[in-house]
Amino acid sequence: MANTDEADRKRRHLSSISPTAATMNKPSSMRIDEDKMLVAAVLQFQNQMLFLNNMRRLWLWLITFGESWLMTWNHVLITQRTCRDMG
Repeated sequence: MANTDEADRKRRHLSSISPTAATMNKPSSMRIDEDKMLVAAVLQFQNQMLFLNNMRRLWLWLITFGESWLMTWNHVLITQRTCRDMG
């Protein structure tokens, strides 16, 4: 008798904390809101990762080509100014 009482008590305890029991007790609108919040959080995380990856790529590009590109662009600007001043 004691074994069945203890087994029933454990079963009730586990079913009360199981995720399916917790979700089944909530209204569907709350589950939808939680799903929307989860989707929003995942999208925000993915956007942050994309941003960080793009910043890394930009930083690597600047380290590799930035100085030569800047010098070339600066030369173009100086040439344009000189041509304007002369003309």
